[in-house]
Amino acid sequence: MNAIARDIIKEFGLEELPEAEKQDVIDQMSDVVMQAVLVRGLAALTETQQDALDAALEKNPNDFDVILDFFAANIPNFDGLVQEEVARIKEQAKAVRGK
Repeated sequence: MNAIARDIIKEFGLEELPEAEKQDVIDQMSDVVMQAVLVRGLAALTETQQDALDAALEKNPNDFDVILDFFAANIPNFDGLVQEEVARIKEQAKAVRGK
């Protein structure tokens, strides 16, 4: 389980859901969180780092684990960035639900 999935389970209180339901929510929320993390992560990289990420993705296209591993190795406090995005999306979800 990656850091994004763990943060989603924690922030949204999914620990008690049946495993199948939990996985469905994680899958849906991971897509939203991953998009936000990609935007922030790419903005945090230098041009040299972006070139290195591009090279890594040429070998493993569409592999989000490659991106996450690269960000974790190259962005200080990457775990904090992920947690911030999960919390931000949680707050947006609350606002949409009116809570």
